[in-house]
Amino acid sequence: TKNRLLTKFDEYFKVLMDDKSFEEFKAKFIAEKGIEHFCDFLYKCSFIKAHLNHESPFEHGVITYRITHASRACLNQLVRCRIASYSQMSQRYCAEDPKSIDVVLPKAILENKEVFQDVTHYLYQLPELIEKMKKAGIKNEDIRTVFPNAMCSDIVVTMNLREIKHFLELRTTSHAQTEIRYIANDLRTKLINYMPFIWSDIGDKVE
Repeated sequence: TKNRLLTKFDEYFKVLMDDKSFEEFKAKFIAEKGIEHFCDFLYKCSFIKAHLNHESPFEHGVITYRITHASRACLNQLVRCRIASYSQMSQRYCAEDPKSIDVVLPKAILENKEVFQDVTHYLYQLPELIEKMKKAGIKNEDIRTVFPNAMCSDIVVTMNLREIKHFLELRTTSHAQTEIRYIANDLRTKLINYMPFIWSDIGDKVE
């Protein structure tokens, strides 16, 4: 990944450094500090450039991550980030075991005793309903239409750094729904450990 990003940023910074021999500068930098530090240098330069209202360098880097056991309601919000690629677990080909259906319920429902009882009553009826539909010859692609948005799913996401930055700015605030805010904050924490100079500027927006 670093070699791929290095090639992309090389092309960009050759334009920025037209007053020097970029290849000589690069060779000297790598000889003295190593290729890892040179990659970090390019990242930091792109970060500075982004602060000048030019974030296009971020689009050359991509990150792929996997989210597990998230509700369909949450993932429906995630896929609204249009500049990304998604591979989500199929409810047609990865049919749920009616006896072990996982769901994610928000705190507001969990803490309301009366509502929680009604919701769990509905969910306990779901396995029986699924079995009934299967015995009736109904296919998985049609059975899934009655599944609740609370049911868990897994998804693999690939985003460029600019889109991730946009996603975090939207989904780490108190206005975001709790579950997706948890995912966004967890992702941000991991990214800060890996590339702190890229994500530090949105820290004050996280609530």
